[in-house]
Amino acid sequence: MARFLELLVVGLVGLALGLALADAAKLPAYFRPKCSRRSSDEVLSACVQKVANQGVSSLANGDKKLGIPSMRPLVVPRMALSQGTSTVGLNITWEPAEIWGLGESRLYNYKTNYANKSTHFDVLIPSFTLSGTYRSSGRVLLLPIHGNGPSNVTVTNLRVHYYYEWPTKKNADGKEYFYIPKSDINIIGADAMYINFDNLFNGDQTLGNSMNLFLNENWRELLKELGPGMAEAVGGVVLLVVKRLSELVPADDFWADR
Repeated sequence: MARFLELLVVGLVGLALGLALADAAKLPAYFRPKCSRRSSDEVLSACVQKVANQGVSSLANGDKKLGIPSMRPLVVPRMALSQGTSTVGLNITWEPAEIWGLGESRLYNYKTNYANKSTHFDVLIPSFTLSGTYRSSGRVLLLPIHGNGPSNVTVTNLRVHYYYEWPTKKNADGKEYFYIPKSDINIIGADAMYINFDNLFNGDQTLGNSMNLFLNENWRELLKELGPGMAEAVGGVVLLVVKRLSELVPADDFWADR
């Protein structure tokens, strides 16, 4: 059984700091038209999914008012993946890490329960790429792996499932705001994965090429092991966006009806 998988995206939260005490903001124009909360859950879900997908492209350019960085690419100063299972005991650090493809994400299967204040949906990322200068040590699929240098991990049609709860609370300004006490994300599928780590085994070209070939031939097994870390990376971005919106935009401003 897999032990606890820890993904530390150091600096991601820092990218949004500085606006925690900002005045109430309005829902961005790219998330319009607003949906009616008096609709049935089915109608409300379809509306929110449509509006969200329309706004993703604009949001991916960043929004300074909301403290959301550009996602073309999303640059994370330091990203560390520490994982241990029966087949993997791996530590990888990227400094910096670049995450590409988030701006082309599409939401589908969006289901919201207004009464329970909970939502779950799937996200399709046609081409998810994690690149940057890496440093690794440990074992992957039973084989030792260590090195440092340029890297690229690209997943085609990465699909993740996301769930979060969004009750409200009254802030000091007397207005109700959503907050996110619980969220969860996991990978539900992918069509392919390409992996390349340069300068493995102290630059031994033969061993490095063999390892990269092995990783690519066994990408499905590798995705099972490393996929949760990628899901956490995507989830960190989704949570950042949702939290920034919920922290700065009064709950009533999300809806067409008050």
